[in-house]
Amino acid sequence: NFSVPPDDSVFEAGNSKLQNVQTKSTALQPPIVHEIRRLNTSTWSSADDELLLLLISEFGPGSWHSLAEEYFGMRKTGPQLRSRYVDVLNPNRIRGHWTEEEDKRLIQLQQDYGNRWTHLQQHFVNRVANDLKNRFRYLQKKKQASNSESNKTSDT
Repeated sequence: NFSVPPDDSVFEAGNSKLQNVQTKSTALQPPIVHEIRRLNTSTWSSADDELLLLLISEFGPGSWHSLAEEYFGMRKTGPQLRSRYVDVLNPNRIRGHWTEEEDKRLIQLQQDYGNRWTHLQQHFVNRVANDLKNRFRYLQKKKQASNSESNKTSDT
């Protein structure tokens, strides 16, 4: 049976961070990868986040599949790495309030191109496609609630 050692147990004193990453990766890889189900694919630890950020700073974003295989062993997939970085860890991602201009642009672009959120993302600086989709849905619900309220008022 293959078991995952605690996060820090494979790090050795004196190694650079990247050497630690390589040591950790090697220690986590079982002899026969294809026969064992992926372990811990849904939960992200702070060590996983730190490792991913280190790899991005070293190699840049991209090559997600290669990074997953080489540094995360069986624990994460390429799409999981990409999603975690783009949706959660990306330091350039704007998480703050939406401006009125952004809302208007989002509504207009959605009318022009439909629900092609990845395409619409190109028209926004540091907003991810999922944020666009969520914001648009929020604006729709807000508009529906406003219309519903005005209908109630006009009925009386």
